[in-house]
Amino acid sequence: MAAAGGHHVLMTGPPGCGKSMLAESFPSILPPLSKEAKLEIIALHQLSGISYPNANYPPFRNPHHSASGISMIGGGTYPKPGEISLAHRGVLFLDEIAEFPKKHLICYDSLLKMAKLLSVAHMQPLPILLPLS
Repeated sequence: MAAAGGHHVLMTGPPGCGKSMLAESFPSILPPLSKEAKLEIIALHQLSGISYPNANYPPFRNPHHSASGISMIGGGTYPKPGEISLAHRGVLFLDEIAEFPKKHLICYDSLLKMAKLLSVAHMQPLPILLPLS
């Protein structure tokens, strides 16, 4: 229900209980993408220089905990979208979240809080759906 509603999810459990398998299935149970959403996803992937082969499903991004801050958040000498942006309207799966650097987690938290503030200020839902695992 959480995935279908676009809510954030934190899954806990012992190794091997199926958390990763469940997270990988989230894009298939998310609501269908609108034409506008598909164009946003394709545009973000084109900006990053990677292809997005199936625009009928929301993106699923599974970055490793050793990924740099720039690769996660975006930017760099030649700015590109990071993993957070590439998960736009889809799933950002942070497996073994405790292994991610504290500064990355603080940044994610700040982005989520900012999204909530913008949502309340505009009194409309934001187009950013990033279920966290």
